[in-house]
Amino acid sequence: MSFGIVAYAFGAVVLICFAGVFFFNKQQAVNPKAQTYALILTLVGIICLCGFVYSSNILSAIGIGKTANERTANAYNQYYASQGYMIGKKIAEVKPDAKVLLLVNDSDKAFIDANDDQRRIVCFVKALKEGFGGEITVDAPELSSLAKQSEEMRKMALASASYSTLVNGKDYNTVLNKYPSENVIVFASDLPMNPNELGQIKRIKKNNKDMIFLCNAVISNKDIINGWLQGKYISGLVQRKKGFQQGESAPNDYAEAFNEAYTLREE
Repeated sequence: MSFGIVAYAFGAVVLICFAGVFFFNKQQAVNPKAQTYALILTLVGIICLCGFVYSSNILSAIGIGKTANERTANAYNQYYASQGYMIGKKIAEVKPDAKVLLLVNDSDKAFIDANDDQRRIVCFVKALKEGFGGEITVDAPELSSLAKQSEEMRKMALASASYSTLVNGKDYNTVLNKYPSENVIVFASDLPMNPNELGQIKRIKKNNKDMIFLCNAVISNKDIINGWLQGKYISGLVQRKKGFQQGESAPNDYAEAFNEAYTLREE
């Protein structure tokens, strides 16, 4: 339950309306139009009361409807998943018989295995399959930098450090070598932050015969991204539109959601 400016505004109008109803009910004996005014204010008050209940999420306290946080999370998942759908559509258009490999962070792989549909990556996988129209393979690089750590230490490292500082080129080569026949690779996993490690990923190369797509925010180095696009190292990159601000809702249609939030660069 939350009370924002909109909820307060609705609440204020409700109070004014019902105060007006009380006043005009007292005036019915001397003002023939008082009953009409009271009825109009009652209707306005009821409409604003509904607006207050909706905008304040007051019903969510008793399990009816979604909270503002839940609506925001659902919208975020929808926008994020729209990347998968549009990449899938592009693959189906250019290479309909493709063998698709989706790479994710290993923590996200656990959510996919558990089919936790509250997680953005699970929504992404479903949308990618829908857009492509077929099955895909999902895997994650194993972090060699944490291989000798205990599970507790590993969790602490993942919680305190960015995944991109822990993963390296060797980790990606190891997982990619498992899938030599997959000719489309979608990176929804964080790429190494170290530029030298990026250069070690063998499947990302000049005039690439594989189709390779990078999802939004898997890498922050714009110079490297531009070089990859120009050298045909990758087929496309999803980028967030400048100025896009997410609210509590997103279009149900993946294409509409994508066009609001992202662009697909293929230059």
